[in-house]
Amino acid sequence: LLLALDGVIERVSLRRLALAGLAATGFQLTGHPEIQFQAGVLSGLFVLVRVCLLPMSWRDRAGRVLVCLAAHLIGLLGAAAAIVPFGEQMLASADWHEATRARESMLPSIALLGALAPDHFGRPRAGRFYQGPEDYVEAGLYFGLVPLLLALTACTRLLQPRRTLAGPAGHAVVIFAPWVLVCGTVVFGVPGVQELLRHLPLFSKADNMRLTLGVQFGGAMIAGAAWTQLNQGAERLVARILLAVSLAAAAILAALLFLPGQYGLYPHWQGLYQLWTDPTVPAPLEHRSLRTVVSLGVAVLSVLWAGAVARSLRRWPGREFPLGVHGMLVLLTVADLVWVAYGFNPIVPARVVFPEAPPMLRRVAEHLDDGRLIATDLILAPNVAMVYRLRDLRGYDFPLDRRWSRLFARLGWGKGGGIKLLPRDQVFPCVPPEVQSVCNKCCVRFLYTSSERMVGEPPETLPLCHEDKIDHDSLPAWSLVIRGVGAATDLVYQNPSAYPRAYFARRVTGTSPDRALEAVLDVSHDFREESFVEDQVGSVAIEADAGSQGEATIEYDGAEEVRIRTRSRAAALLVLSDRFDPNWRVQIDGRPAQALRANYLFRGVAVPAGEHSVRWTYRPVSFVWGCTISVLTVAVLLTSVLFGLIPRRAT
Repeated sequence: LLLALDGVIERVSLRRLALAGLAATGFQLTGHPEIQFQAGVLSGLFVLVRVCLLPMSWRDRAGRVLVCLAAHLIGLLGAAAAIVPFGEQMLASADWHEATRARESMLPSIALLGALAPDHFGRPRAGRFYQGPEDYVEAGLYFGLVPLLLALTACTRLLQPRRTLAGPAGHAVVIFAPWVLVCGTVVFGVPGVQELLRHLPLFSKADNMRLTLGVQFGGAMIAGAAWTQLNQGAERLVARILLAVSLAAAAILAALLFLPGQYGLYPHWQGLYQLWTDPTVPAPLEHRSLRTVVSLGVAVLSVLWAGAVARSLRRWPGREFPLGVHGMLVLLTVADLVWVAYGFNPIVPARVVFPEAPPMLRRVAEHLDDGRLIATDLILAPNVAMVYRLRDLRGYDFPLDRRWSRLFARLGWGKGGGIKLLPRDQVFPCVPPEVQSVCNKCCVRFLYTSSERMVGEPPETLPLCHEDKIDHDSLPAWSLVIRGVGAATDLVYQNPSAYPRAYFARRVTGTSPDRALEAVLDVSHDFREESFVEDQVGSVAIEADAGSQGEATIEYDGAEEVRIRTRSRAAALLVLSDRFDPNWRVQIDGRPAQALRANYLFRGVAVPAGEHSVRWTYRPVSFVWGCTISVLTVAVLLTSVLFGLIPRRAT
């Protein structure tokens, strides 16, 4: 990307703009979102420094900046066009991830605004993020980033008369040196720095994985700078900066590997050890991933090689190094970055990227069947549950669907934001009736929690909190079924009252959304006895007590398809306890049927009497449009590149 942008800065042409657009598209499609943003800001700063230090008029400088911005916009649109066909599928793959608001954020206009002023990397600007004074400070830091970059560019111009940092390599080193310095202050635990940096776009999530990948990006940058300096002839100042930055980057990576963990960080040597063991206490997944450990090694190799080159340039000016050594290093770094990007691709099989699930997770998965689980506090991050195909009631992130947001607000969940949806004190020492009702009707069979900082021994059962109007005998207590061994504090409780995921309703009543929501929260109301729909049932006439003799068995359960085998004596409403979305289509014995919103949240369909095959598929119209846009975008980009390669006749 830097090479393509530098080519556009040197000479503007359609071919160079198209190549820069292709590079920006690939850049947007690879890597972790936070790392993309960090590298994007650094590349933007690289453009500003290069343009300001080249001998040209301010009008030409402004034109070059606009052309580079156009290349980035092409990359954003190209990436969006490539992602849109899979975006709906990915949202559907996250069991409870709500697509309603997220789909809106895929629109190009909103996506471009998010790229210029990101707020928590694409999350909608709503809820807790804009409620207090600190939010305005955070927003000010986001928008104030551009003046800071311009100020740094102005300071860099002071070096221009000496010509000590001329050329793209020297400029890249100047840009990356402050980045390494700031990473070092975080890794070595300088008091107060990490808390301050969490409000900056570049460091809003300064943990091990992001710092490692960020410094790895810088390692590739340094290696490229050192290689370029060999061809241009490096001055002593450039060589010294290269050496200092390389050693600093190596020290940061070594600290991440060996030093005791700071706040929010942890030493990677634990992960190296746990690669070959099966510990009782599961480590963070990035520790157990061989991919991350190899990436760390490649980053260390890159920065050490760059440091060695800089040292040699200082002692033996003009010495030439074999081109193959540099080429192999660049190819190794590129291959490793591609490997990392492949690992973050959501459609990659989990077994390729992630290690085997810890023992407790495997035991839960063996008994979960078609049910769901929920975890308290920060235990078992929802995206981890998704990786191992454990349906988590919380979803990947806070709910974006208004109905689920309304339900969680009624329960008092999610006040802390993020994945901390259900606090442990809400289910200990007893389960509130509303929580019990929601867990039952969402077929939550297991509660994953911890006894950490718990006074006394964990209870063997979690009964329903006492209320006179509730029949406690019909709702047995949650029982402790799995306990961590040794130092592990994990606990798993089983809910014996959970609904099956697919069931027939004895009676069906048309009602309003508000009444259906109250029924979801009412533990005494059984949806298997009476379910609610908000639409008129089609041609199938549902009889009274129709579901009393019905059976429903899930034969296939995929991310975008669910097949159910049904058998009933009369026409009845089949309820599937999965989130309703208009893009879900249903067929009965291969013929289209009417999809109904059942029980406020779920999907339903009226099934005739007898034995039938019900097939739910997720096939949104936007998928077809997205594929069309992707094909057209790629065709336009390739055509523009080929057009630039055709030699033109001299006039």
